[in-house]
Amino acid sequence: MSSLHLRSLQWTDDGELSAGDRWSMLTSLLPNALPEVQVELIALLERTATDQALLTPEVSVS
Repeated sequence: MSSLHLRSLQWTDDGELSAGDRWSMLTSLLPNALPEVQVELIALLERTATDQALLTPEVSVS
């Protein structure tokens, strides 16, 4: 890894890593992963983006 960033992670009430921190973790692992692993990480990123979109509250304009 090019640099080390220390920060606390956010956890949900059910013990899962928050969606934003999952995204950050996956994107930081991707550049240095083996090609076979990169394919899996990309699939996880795509699923995370879909999950994030489903969790985003709808905004209505009146």
